[in-house]
Amino acid sequence: MPLNKNPKPTLDCEIFLDSHKQRWSWDRRLKLFVTILLVCTLFVSRNYLLGDERSKINEIPGLKKAIVQAIQKYYFKPVNINEFEKSSLSEILQVLDKDSSLIQSEPKKSDFVRGFKNKKSIKNYKIIAEKIGVFHISYFSKSTAKEFEKIHKKLTKDGASKLILDLRGNEGGDFDSCLKITERFVSYGETLAIIQEKEKKIIKKSENKVPIKIPMVILVDSNTASSAEFLASSLRKHNQATIIGLPTQGKRTVQKMIPVETLWLSLTVGTWEITGNSDESEKIEPDFFIANKDQQLEKAISLCKH
Repeated sequence: MPLNKNPKPTLDCEIFLDSHKQRWSWDRRLKLFVTILLVCTLFVSRNYLLGDERSKINEIPGLKKAIVQAIQKYYFKPVNINEFEKSSLSEILQVLDKDSSLIQSEPKKSDFVRGFKNKKSIKNYKIIAEKIGVFHISYFSKSTAKEFEKIHKKLTKDGASKLILDLRGNEGGDFDSCLKITERFVSYGETLAIIQEKEKKIIKKSENKVPIKIPMVILVDSNTASSAEFLASSLRKHNQATIIGLPTQGKRTVQKMIPVETLWLSLTVGTWEITGNSDESEKIEPDFFIANKDQQLEKAISLCKH
């Protein structure tokens, strides 16, 4: 009996192959469905929690009234308080500048308004060649001035006769702490800062009768802002420092932490100046414009050596 060269699969075989393909197809579909369901569940849950958190904040008794009162008393720009009566809490906060915000964490756990950092703010201090003391202030907390005093004494004791202050990446922080550090370098009676608040101008003068006199180079970049800009600009103005790096952010606002019910309001209460001249630049333009970080430090060391 001749063999069939092209035998057709039996009915059982056809059923097996078709069902096998179908089974894999349904497996893939099931996996895809489960994945989509999981993603949607997470998305909905997250937004539900966020919405629930917002509703909890809005339900805090007296919160809106406390915030409106704080804005009316301290906020550095004129606002129409009457319009706030019909506005929601989120709408009121949107009227404020970008540096003002409602914060849920307790400031007792930290000193720095943006992010509530509680670690030491001065890092990587050391003495390098030619008795040059180098240290980096990453942000300004309420304890930074005390940190500076300890580190300055240690560097001086170890023989430092010149300083390199690294303010690159420093976005600011506690203005009063920064002011105290600045005052350590400024002679008695000289103007430290001119702070323009909502209804008054405050002129801060140095009360330091024994200022630090030491050659200094300051490193800045495009992320240097606020209090860090003040320190760099002020020390240069008082002939205490040369600045190397990139133009800074040009942020000249001062924030105040105000308790509002169970939360805290970080509110911009003023702006600062150093000379009071109308032509005073917003950003700090470095004396030596250098983009490369390593070359910035090399130039600073070179200036300290000569």
